Amino acid sequence: MFADVNVIIHKALTDQSSVSKRLTSNLTGWINRCYSIHPVESSFQAFMNEFAENIFTLKGIYGVWIFGQSPDNPGLKLIASCAEINKEDHAVLTKSFRRGISSLEEPWKIVSRNFRKSQLFVGRHQLQPDNELSVFMLPGFNIDGKVVVVIVAEAELEELFTGTLPGMFQNILEYSKLRYENTDSIYRLLVENQNELIVKVDARGRFLFVSPTYCKLFGMDPGQLIGQSYEPLIHPDDLEITASAMKQLDHYPHTCYVEQRAQTVLGWRWLAWSDKAVLDDNGNIIAVIGVGRDISEQKKIEKELVESELKFQKAFRNSPNLMSISRMSDGLILDLNDKFLSILQLPREKIIGKTTVELGLYSDIPRIKIQEQLKQYGRIEDIEITMTRLNTKIEGLFSSEIIELNGEKCLVSSFNDITELKSAQRELDTYRIHLEGLVEQRTARIREVNEELDRFAHSVSHDLKAPLRVMQGFVNAIIEDHSDNLDSEVLKYLHRINKSSLQMEALINDLLQYSRLSSLELNLKAVNPAIALGKTLEILSDEIGAKKAVIVVADELPFVRSYMPVLVQVFTNLISNSIKFVGDGIIPKVLIKCRIKDDKVHIIIKDNGIGIPPDKQKRIFDVFERLHGVESFPGIGIGLTIVKKAMERMGGEVLVKSSPGKGSEFILVMQSVK
Repeated sequence: MFADVNVIIHKALTDQSSVSKRLTSNLTGWINRCYSIHPVESSFQAFMNEFAENIFTLKGIYGVWIFGQSPDNPGLKLIASCAEINKEDHAVLTKSFRRGISSLEEPWKIVSRNFRKSQLFVGRHQLQPDNELSVFMLPGFNIDGKVVVVIVAEAELEELFTGTLPGMFQNILEYSKLRYENTDSIYRLLVENQNELIVKVDARGRFLFVSPTYCKLFGMDPGQLIGQSYEPLIHPDDLEITASAMKQLDHYPHTCYVEQRAQTVLGWRWLAWSDKAVLDDNGNIIAVIGVGRDISEQKKIEKELVESELKFQKAFRNSPNLMSISRMSDGLILDLNDKFLSILQLPREKIIGKTTVELGLYSDIPRIKIQEQLKQYGRIEDIEITMTRLNTKIEGLFSSEIIELNGEKCLVSSFNDITELKSAQRELDTYRIHLEGLVEQRTARIREVNEELDRFAHSVSHDLKAPLRVMQGFVNAIIEDHSDNLDSEVLKYLHRINKSSLQMEALINDLLQYSRLSSLELNLKAVNPAIALGKTLEILSDEIGAKKAVIVVADELPFVRSYMPVLVQVFTNLISNSIKFVGDGIIPKVLIKCRIKDDKVHIIIKDNGIGIPPDKQKRIFDVFERLHGVESFPGIGIGLTIVKKAMERMGGEVLVKSSPGKGSEFILVMQSVK
């Protein structure tokens, strides 16, 4: 607002006559002085005095009178004046101006020209040659009522006073009013929107003012509180401490602070008050202004901290570990628990204030490592160190964490005695080494036994096969050379002998194969089942052709962790059984498919054979277990036993699903290779 008025006045003056332009030289300073008046901090009287003096400093001004009329006093009262004349003349002019104001109708009016007593003002300025002075009267309105400024000035300033100064004067008065009103409203708005509690009480503690926040907290209207004492609202146990704190208001700086409980709509709440005394001219307390806030949550946290500290102290004292608190800056021990004292066998006073180095407690502690970890993470955990005390070594796990006590960084440390545990561990290590030696010896012995068994199996196989071959040779020779001379019954017996010898040879081969599976060292690696299946089909090509069997591979077979020769044997035994065990007149059909489940490869071999009853499905993997007679289906009952053993040796398993007359599914479960 000031800048706009400044521009308007400056423009108006610069557009005036040559006489008006003389005012331009000190215009800015004069305007700034007018607007620098602070009516909020000073009385309206002081404001008007300053305004009159500022007007009087202008060139061409010979006298200034300011009259005021308040709403409760309709009479005009001289508020301020500036004129270099004697008292008698001043009184006469004042009376004359008061009469002129009473008949004033226009905002600005020239009461007289060619002022007859212009010689009264000769002492201030040299008059203009025409010796003309005029009287200008300017009415305005302020918060205190009507204000009229009377100015005696050179007649040449008429245009200035009638064109510019009226608006400026009213702006200044309105600014004064605005300052008062804004300050009052801002103060009220500030108080009403404060979260803090604001009250004013008299010297006897009776409320003079209560903020809306205070009323809301206590659930009362201002009318219920004004004139009443605040004491009934305070907890009885806090009245004494409140009264003691209030006594501090009698002494400089006349402030006090108190925390008290008060009965509110929320129940008993903790309130913190900062009070300031209001003094009269004699230094006596006439009122107290208090600003309070609800600190119940803070008190709750403080209580929880105290309880937490008590729990920490209890845990610290009663811990089965060796607990200590030391200062980080110099390593001095500040406290330690009873367990620690019992180990050190020293009184507390001989330990407090010393360092672990002075006490010679830790002989192998990695101090640099601990310091680096504490600096980086603020804590360390379970570092194995050895404590030495009274020529005894105590092994333990050392942990430490940075905490703050009374504004100083400290370490709370724990030493967990694991001496007995370490001793037991060393004994276990001794037993483990001993057991490993025994296992190694036993493994070597088992290896020797397996080698002996392998040699024995080969020997037995050779020794058993030799007579069989001789027997087969004689039987075949007799049949070939003397079949014409032998009757049919003898030939029948000879063929049965030959068949039995062949069966015996197959049994010996299977037993040898089963024995090798138990002792064979398998080098498991990634194997392509499709290749193993191809080798199997080559081996079984004669059987497949004889039975006109149909073999279908429905899915691509992924790599598995296996051993190629053994996997070929597994495929051979299963597919051979599928071709063999079918009903009369039925063409064998074998479907091979694959599924991946839980990182396992499931290779499924499904046939259309005679099936297996559910109650006999577990027995088929036992040695020499046959479900059908040799006359119905040839075989010796060890093929599936070899399959089960082979799958176990390769880290897998074989499962079966079957129903009589509906065929069988054999599922090979093996580890996949990614």
